[in-house]
Amino acid sequence: QAAAPAPFARGILSVTIDDGWASDASNALPILQKYGMHATHYIISGAVGDTADGYMNADQIIALAANGEEIGSHSVTHPYLTQVTPSQVTSELADSQIALQSLLGRPVTDFSPPYGDYDVQVMAQVENYYRSARTTISGYNTPNNFDPYRIVEEPVDSGTQLATIESW
Repeated sequence: QAAAPAPFARGILSVTIDDGWASDASNALPILQKYGMHATHYIISGAVGDTADGYMNADQIIALAANGEEIGSHSVTHPYLTQVTPSQVTSELADSQIALQSLLGRPVTDFSPPYGDYDVQVMAQVENYYRSARTTISGYNTPNNFDPYRIVEEPVDSGTQLATIESW
């Protein structure tokens, strides 16, 4: 019988926000600040400045970072990474990282695969560029199962009760 995973000494909460919508800056940031929290904003680098479709411009992303928010990569064009060629995966990973680092003037080391779509080959490439990857797999990260390239989550939305979060 497998041993139960050992918990961390205390619960750890991380907030992530995908895609780089303008509402991240206008709506989410004030709420995060109100509660003294920060988030990782996974940005689609090719959408930066596409304000007509509702994405943030460069100044908004820079302001998020200046306010202590982490900026992570979410690819250049938001494809299903398992459905493009290996060279396209490389471009999506490297070009997004380069664009965001250029914008911010500092390293961008964390990645979230669009749609939570990845396989062994995709993740092998992610490991060449980033120090971590957050998945959409439901679960708990514990000291004896933690994989920085397959960080699992418990999703929270408007219907999630506080008691549920506290039980985690």
